[in-house]
Amino acid sequence: MRVLRDANVMLTLAAVTVLIFMIGIVSAMILEEYAKVRGAYAVYQARSEQDRHDAQKAIAQSCFGMDRPTFVQCVSDKIEVYDRSQDNNQDLQAQKDMAFWAFCTFLTSCGSLAITGVGIYYVRNTLLSSIEATNRELRAYLSVSPDGINPLQIRPMVIGHVSVKNVGQAIAKDVHLMVRMTISQNRDLSGFEVSKAESKPTGSIAPTASIWKGSVQTLSFAEIIPEAGKQNYLYVWGAVYYDDGFRQRRRTAFCHRYDTDSRVTEKDKAGQITNIHISADKARYTETGNDAD
Repeated sequence: MRVLRDANVMLTLAAVTVLIFMIGIVSAMILEEYAKVRGAYAVYQARSEQDRHDAQKAIAQSCFGMDRPTFVQCVSDKIEVYDRSQDNNQDLQAQKDMAFWAFCTFLTSCGSLAITGVGIYYVRNTLLSSIEATNRELRAYLSVSPDGINPLQIRPMVIGHVSVKNVGQAIAKDVHLMVRMTISQNRDLSGFEVSKAESKPTGSIAPTASIWKGSVQTLSFAEIIPEAGKQNYLYVWGAVYYDDGFRQRRRTAFCHRYDTDSRVTEKDKAGQITNIHISADKARYTETGNDAD
């Protein structure tokens, strides 16, 4: 849960950062356009003053020397033309102002849409993280522990056993298991290849329940006992495949090593070996071959 809280904090910080960045971009664009509009308005004002001055000169030059009635009519006509021109200029300026505010509204809408999209994205990620964390808490987990090297009841041979336990909270379904046993004089043997195709179905395993499985291979008593001056190691390895209860396929690979010098040997009165076994507490987990998802 702490990981989930940390993820939520990181998502929140990222969302706030993106929000501030987008507000800065939109504000900069609006200020830039506003500066352009104010500059255009200043030019418009200057031109208006110049037009007014030019109109006065034009009226004086055009109507100078006329008699009074004609002079009045001339001035009236010139003023009407000038007013019409000014109205057109004011309409043009009003259109520019409307275009500016429409542009600001468009930028604000785009910013709101982008912020909403970012918010939805991070909310979605938070929900997915919550679901994933819940699944991790409630899913099935199959662990595989060593269960000794044990003799067969009929023949003078031994088999490697493992115990598969569901330590999770959901039922592990469609469980497939492969268990192999290898003998070697190499204490650090590795490179065991596991494959679901070689596994066998074993049904389902309820929470806290365990199953006991033996290896496909068996070894004779004579094979376990090393030659003089040599040492043998038994490797019980394999993998278990299962559905974790949330329709996700999982795998637990395992590899346990036994030193045959830790064996317990039983003999009859004639000195013949009747039983050999190695207890589970003598097993060691190898450095490779043990992993889970």
